[in-house]
Amino acid sequence: MIALALWSDRYLIVYIGWEDEKQIYGCPIYIDIKDGKIWIERDFTEAGVANELVEPLLYSLLPVPHSLFLVKC
Repeated sequence: MIALALWSDRYLIVYIGWEDEKQIYGCPIYIDIKDGKIWIERDFTEAGVANELVEPLLYSLLPVPHSLFLVKC
């Protein structure tokens, strides 16, 4: 499930389900946009959200400077 709070610039990917008889849930990706900068609040992906966002920048496909990306640990 993808949860978007467009009015507050919050973006989450959430999973909810069952594994055998146990309920599982989590939020592997949580991104905020604050003061025009992209804050990666949570990233439990294998490839990394920042890597996926920055890679096109290396090939000049997106006009977004690297300074807009911030990673919060």
